[in-house]
Amino acid sequence: MQNQKKFLMSLAILLAVFFVATQVLADLTFTNNSISGTTASLLDVGAGNTLSLQTTNNGPVTFGNGAITIGNLAGGGIKCLHVSNTGVVSVAAADCGAGGTTTLQFSFMLGADGGIALTDGIAQNTIFSNQLGRGIHITKVWCETDAGTPTLNMKKRGAGSNLLSSNLTCTTSGASGTTFSSTQDAYADGDIMDFTLATATTARRITVVVRYTLD
Repeated sequence: MQNQKKFLMSLAILLAVFFVATQVLADLTFTNNSISGTTASLLDVGAGNTLSLQTTNNGPVTFGNGAITIGNLAGGGIKCLHVSNTGVVSVAAADCGAGGTTTLQFSFMLGADGGIALTDGIAQNTIFSNQLGRGIHITKVWCETDAGTPTLNMKKRGAGSNLLSSNLTCTTSGASGTTFSSTQDAYADGDIMDFTLATATTARRITVVVRYTLD
């Protein structure tokens, strides 16, 4: 009887050691210093609780080659990572800077200094095509000329109104316009911008810069 008890105790200890060394739970295998699985797995510590992942003596935490998905990065708009002075990482559009927007620009030049004089009504198609895969909003149009005071405007292809609510008058020192026709400052992915020189005066060259923000 005593030997039987000893045998059962030894067996229990052996099984306990075995399950600590190698334990299989829901397709996850725990072996010494690694965890491996054969199906998608979820680690959920419950609402309001904190999940900590750390190493002794601040050793590195390394992720493999698989994609890492952060749930609150999903959806449209610009979002950036922000790290606080206590090491907390958060995600929000405001963390990208003022307004949470990214400002870009493109430029276009018509004619050349010392070239032939420009004429009224010159039209140039496709000075810009939105191929960014997202919408943008025009925020400013700037122009400069080598001579005279030419006037110009742009239009979204297929739109009924010009981009600027009134033609922009260019000068040799540069001029800008920021007042737009209703909804014409918004360019969806694939929208194209065309250019029209309303009046040329004595200009031979006009440089145009268009500034915009990403939606």
